[in-house]
Amino acid sequence: MRSTFEAGVVVAAPPTRVIDAYWKLERWPEVAPHVTAVDLLYDDGDAQVLVMTVNTRGRIDRFKSVRVREGNTIRYLQPHPPPILRHHHGSWTFLEENGATRVVSRHVLDIEPENAARVLRELDVPFEDEPSLAAAVEQIIRNNSLQTMRALARRLEEEVGHDEPHLAAAAH
Repeated sequence: MRSTFEAGVVVAAPPTRVIDAYWKLERWPEVAPHVTAVDLLYDDGDAQVLVMTVNTRGRIDRFKSVRVREGNTIRYLQPHPPPILRHHHGSWTFLEENGATRVVSRHVLDIEPENAARVLRELDVPFEDEPSLAAAVEQIIRNNSLQTMRALARRLEEEVGHDEPHLAAAAH
């Protein structure tokens, strides 16, 4: 089952600072509560290979990601995604907007239905059929993505003296 969706926030900080916060992963565990560890295996300034540990509703998953920075976009691929997915790639795009930065997170998923059903049952997430299973998986990933984006926005806006991040466009 393939799924593509986007979510975003507007951050009251300049794009260069926002891109930098998304690229420098060492602070993510202190900023985003579901990210418990980031092990950076390679970083040459334009490409990174890392292993991230994520806590989703008490379930711990570790997965490898490869990230490439190109201008105002960071693209990523998880060669070995969490077990609920066969494939996961996407991007963060950073657009200057009225002195702020709109961050758009795009996800492309290929859901592994048997593993996803097992994990959703473990997490007590209700679903009835494949469409509702896909929607539940998408919602979990969207929530984790938004947690990270909102946490980074709060941190950046605190540093520049602004209030809460603004939730932007969402699902496709």
